[in-house]
Amino acid sequence: MRVVADTNTLVSAYLWLGRPAEVIELHACGWIELCTCPEQLTEFAQVLERPKFRQRIAAGGLSPTEIVAHYRQLATPVTPVAVSAAALSDPDDLWVLGCAVAAQARAIVSGDTHLLSLGSFRGISLYRATEFVAFYDWAKGH
Repeated sequence: MRVVADTNTLVSAYLWLGRPAEVIELHACGWIELCTCPEQLTEFAQVLERPKFRQRIAAGGLSPTEIVAHYRQLATPVTPVAVSAAALSDPDDLWVLGCAVAAQARAIVSGDTHLLSLGSFRGISLYRATEFVAFYDWAKGH
């Protein structure tokens, strides 16, 4: 199953662990294939450079560049397609949808209320990390 984890999910996964990190672990276990795009990698690098994350990043022992490089190696790159979503209140999130469509993803994992409010987009379900991991925990038991 192809999945796009949005940038806030990646920041949480790499800096705070918890359920977002478990999404990355699902990839490591072979349960999902994570997909990314140049727009996300650029945004991820910019977000990690914010002063509010410096201490947390330093504690982890990797630089922002190394974190982005790790994710770049982990995820399958795609070129996002142009999409429009009238119901999306933040047009800066369109690349997430375009990436998911291009990747033929089945899910987007996000903590962004603008994205989550869509529920689904072109048959692609949107989940919070907690919901997505809970689905896989349930599926492993059945």
